[in-house]
Amino acid sequence: MNAATLRQEQGREKKGLTGWHVLGALVAFFGLIIIANIAFIYFAVQSHRGEDVPKSYRQGLEYNQVISARAEQAALGWTVKVSEAYFEGSDRVLIEVRDANGKIVDGVEFDVRLRHPADADLDRPATVLEHRGGEIVIDTSDLHGRWIIKGQSASDDQPFRFEAEVDL
Repeated sequence: MNAATLRQEQGREKKGLTGWHVLGALVAFFGLIIIANIAFIYFAVQSHRGEDVPKSYRQGLEYNQVISARAEQAALGWTVKVSEAYFEGSDRVLIEVRDANGKIVDGVEFDVRLRHPADADLDRPATVLEHRGGEIVIDTSDLHGRWIIKGQSASDDQPFRFEAEVDL
């Protein structure tokens, strides 16, 4: 064995960490990070969009008008009572809107919507069975679980909004 072959054999035994090992480790590490990011992006796009109300930014800018409208509504002194057990054994909910004296508000029409707290795609207008001014009976036969009943007066003369949670 001559000196050149001895050096070649010693060089093979002492390989250790080379540039190729570092390159492979970096490619594997950043490849794993990229795969994880792609998975996170995919699941974020496929899941709930996180926006509870449409145009939330615009609503934030107009919040002072909301505060003044709530003050006008509070000055009316109207209250809302929602009774899901009013019609025992049936799938109906009674909504009563009363004035400051405790009497049913008369002569005001209300638009009523049903809102699902977790999925905006399930929101829909309420099926109104009876509507006598401040007494509204809605059908809830195809609803189960927690829902939010949202209503507002149909006229601009007496702006009034209400919201109540029911467990059906």
